[in-house]
Amino acid sequence: MPLLRVDSKGKPHILRAQLDGNTATELKLYARFAGDTTTDAVIKAALLHVFEQDKEFLEWKKNPDNLKEPERSRRNRNHNKSAPPVTGQHHETAKTAIR
Repeated sequence: MPLLRVDSKGKPHILRAQLDGNTATELKLYARFAGDTTTDAVIKAALLHVFEQDKEFLEWKKNPDNLKEPERSRRNRNHNKSAPPVTGQHHETAKTAIR
């Protein structure tokens, strides 16, 4: 019996995630194991499981300040003339660091 209660109900919100090959394969296998469901439904169920079981997260979430959406800084390359231009080399370095 699957550990996760997989349910695909609810209004979808499109998110993009990148997984390594092994994790993607395991996700597809688990979707089949859980009753030929979708990988989206498995991801949703796994996240809900973590959200419900992580005691530190549940405690952290009780603080109303943590529920506010953080302000994001605006990045406007055209108006900041003093900043050095972004080159392909810098972009590749940042891209590599994220992986």
